[in-house]
Amino acid sequence: GLSDTADGFFSARNRERMLDIMKDSRVGSMGVLALIMILSIKVVSLLGIPAGENRTLALLFMPVLGRATQVWFLSVGETARPDGGIGKIFLSTRKPYDRVWAMLWIILPLFILFRLRGFVISLILIATAVLFYLWCVKKIGGITGDTIGAFTEIAEAVFLLFFSILLVGWY
Repeated sequence: GLSDTADGFFSARNRERMLDIMKDSRVGSMGVLALIMILSIKVVSLLGIPAGENRTLALLFMPVLGRATQVWFLSVGETARPDGGIGKIFLSTRKPYDRVWAMLWIILPLFILFRLRGFVISLILIATAVLFYLWCVKKIGGITGDTIGAFTEIAEAVFLLFFSILLVGWY
């Protein structure tokens, strides 16, 4: 999802062509660069967290927060594809309270364990999600499975980066 989104969004093409590029299974240069960058951020951030309880918590929270952002995206977004794509199945079953549950899974665990710093990280994640969502709407008119997958990776990297900075004091 991340590589397809990068290939499409950074192609400098029109909306329809971007969606075609994103549907293509081949990975382009922008997709490879995006994968290298996201992996680098994750590895460097994890290495900045000393081995022990904090690293274990980071590794536990990272996928939970990534999946919570998927639920949030599906609860607020509209599909960018005219036919709805595979995401149409998920979008047709969403409930109004799904976005509340997603936000609670982002905010509550971090706040309970890390108080103010955890709350700050959750606000950064939410702000990043909103900005990425707005960018998706501007670029292609909504969300796709690729953009949801892309943001899952972005959310995990943002969480690890700010976890290592704010909670561990990696300055």
